[in-house]
Order: sequence, then structure tokens, then C-alpha cells
Amino acid sequence: IHRHSQNENTGVVVAAGGDGTLNAVATKLKNTSIPMGILPLGTFNYVAKVLEIPLDLLEAAEVIATGKPRSVHV
Repeated sequence: IHRHSQNENTGVVVAAGGDGTLNAVATKLKNTSIPMGILPLGTFNYVAKVLEIPLDLLEAAEVIATGKPRSVHV
């Protein structure tokens, strides 16, 4: 993640996991302009639920492919 966050050509980083994984990836991407897609694979998926990201993986992938980036507090 660190290597990609230093590359201005990185289009998007997809975090696949639970809330802990999402937090770790988001922290690495903080202060960059790189958007983060979310594939909710955790037990509770609180972050995905709060952000209204579908829990179905195909639907979540479609949001990554077609959705609009938005800022969130990390």
C-alpha cells in the first residue's frame, strides 16, 4: 500500500476485509488523493454499513467501478 500511495498514477486502491483492514488501508491513504474502494469481507462490516456500501460482493464491486468518490473522516 505504501508503494502505491507514493505513485501519482495509482487509480484506486481496493480494500477487501473488515473494519480493521479498512482502517489500516485508509490510514495509509490519508493525505493522498487516491480513492479507496471497499469490498466488505469482515464479520460486522460497520464501516460498509455506515457508508451504505452493499454487503453483496458483486454489488460492492459495481459501486467501486461506477460509483463516485466521496470524502470520509479517518
